[in-house]
Amino acid sequence: MNFMAIKAYQNADTDLLVEGSDQFGLVKLLYQKLLNHIYQAIDSIEIKNLAGRSEAITEALTIIHVLNSTLDYDKGGEVAVSLSQVYGWSRKALIESNRHKDTESLKEVAKIIEDISLAWETIGQSVAA
Repeated sequence: MNFMAIKAYQNADTDLLVEGSDQFGLVKLLYQKLLNHIYQAIDSIEIKNLAGRSEAITEALTIIHVLNSTLDYDKGGEVAVSLSQVYGWSRKALIESNRHKDTESLKEVAKIIEDISLAWETIGQSVAA
């Protein structure tokens, strides 16, 4: 299967997931996609794939922007402020890792996003129950 076919399949899969998702599901999907792009950036750095690295980091930065722009500071209070700070730090770390081809900072970002994603999933399960 060629790269374009794989990309089309991934996009179709994502479109189907979005159509059937609620707010919690959409944010969960964003976290999953963000992590996928971070891991793609790590892999691209390791194999010296400049285009792949740039594309993955650009996509990750876009998702971080979307996550940050959807924060509700009135309802979220301190949690929203903390998430905004984490997203800001993550954005800077992604930009620096792209500049310096640094996989360690990408791994740090991935770990933090994994923790946030797990917490979000737990919240979604408790709300659904």
